[in-house]
Amino acid sequence: MVRLRQVVTVGSVSLVFLVLILLFVSYFFSADPPVDTRDEQPSTETSYNLGLENITTVDPLRAIPFDPDASLEPSAEVARDDRVYTPTSGESSIPLLMRVFKGPLAGYRVDTSNSGFPVFKVVERGRGDRYLIQTLPYSVNRVASGEFTRVAESHVFSNDDVLMMYEDSENESTIRSAFIPFIISDGDPIIQKFEDNIRVATNTRNKLFFIQTIDDGSVGVVVDVSNPSKTTVVWRSDFTSWIPRWGNRSRITLHTPVTDFMNGYVYRIDPNGVLPDDQFVSLSSGGSAFMDPTTERFVLFETKADNFAGKTRITNRTRSLSIDLPITLPEKCDSFNGVFICAVPRSIQPRTLSGYETLFPDSWYQGDINFDDIVMSINATTGEKKVLLSPTMSSIRLFSGGATFDIIHPRISNDGKYLFFVNKYDMSLWMLRLDTD
Repeated sequence: MVRLRQVVTVGSVSLVFLVLILLFVSYFFSADPPVDTRDEQPSTETSYNLGLENITTVDPLRAIPFDPDASLEPSAEVARDDRVYTPTSGESSIPLLMRVFKGPLAGYRVDTSNSGFPVFKVVERGRGDRYLIQTLPYSVNRVASGEFTRVAESHVFSNDDVLMMYEDSENESTIRSAFIPFIISDGDPIIQKFEDNIRVATNTRNKLFFIQTIDDGSVGVVVDVSNPSKTTVVWRSDFTSWIPRWGNRSRITLHTPVTDFMNGYVYRIDPNGVLPDDQFVSLSSGGSAFMDPTTERFVLFETKADNFAGKTRITNRTRSLSIDLPITLPEKCDSFNGVFICAVPRSIQPRTLSGYETLFPDSWYQGDINFDDIVMSINATTGEKKVLLSPTMSSIRLFSGGATFDIIHPRISNDGKYLFFVNKYDMSLWMLRLDTD
């Protein structure tokens, strides 16, 4: 009797278990499939307030207001083909926008031809080939083949020397540098080795400034390119991650990179060897700044604790001036006669390419997001803001072939007539005619 009860009990349990399995199988095949939430927008932040809402201008071709949210789809009114617009021999002026070099770019120098139009000396990334590019009429001539592989950065000087910075073929963590002629006439080129692992800024003449880490600190040195053995130490610091800028200004500026772990600083450096006695505490949290030593105004980006959204403004040493800007980064700005020209993202995607939530600006520095930039000018005296380039403008789409821009290394020409910049998407070199006072 006991054995019979055990058999009945075991049989009942087995039957219940079998019924549960059948119910689960039936539900599995009849229910909707699970939803993949990896590409969903973050619940806490679906978009950033970029500050573009109240900025208006006019598209020079179609006389319509600038709309930062406009579609980038080409309209039927815009002539489109696969080439980027360049001037021909029959034209007498530079177009509004032109691609100077397809890239990838390692560095360049701009001179002026006898006719007054820009002439570029360009070094190609990777192989280090050198090109001489005339803008009107447009022509590209390769004048030298590269002597190195893995060229990452270069600086061309007025005496036609080039500082090549390239990755060591046996040690990828070491960036070598060497001086080499821009054009090789006869025989093998003369290669003069230079310092390793340096950050470089150059001016429009034959001077360069580099930062090098020595004994857990940094040393800043000015070098006369015509005589590289002639050096002047102009900077010392216990901090190592300085970002230098020089360009066509009399003084060098250094700023700290964006980080939430320390305050940001901006210094103004005298290239003749007078160490700075003042500093600019640019913010109380992480951020960076670009300063124009001529006007002592600077573009300041400051991070915020709530998801890195940040804020950008133009200010001065005494903080008596404050002009709010759309969110951008100081390295996307340059200035001329008190007018700042900045590349500004039209939007910041909430998710990175790998599906993680965007942390701005960290994700951009890490290469995990790209921007779709406009270019705008800001008068630091009047506060007036103008949009100079937007992918939604018919004129820009016509001349750019519909390109999207993530702008780095913006540089205003010495006469203020042009803006040169590099498109981060493909490292191509572009020139925008400013047509502004």
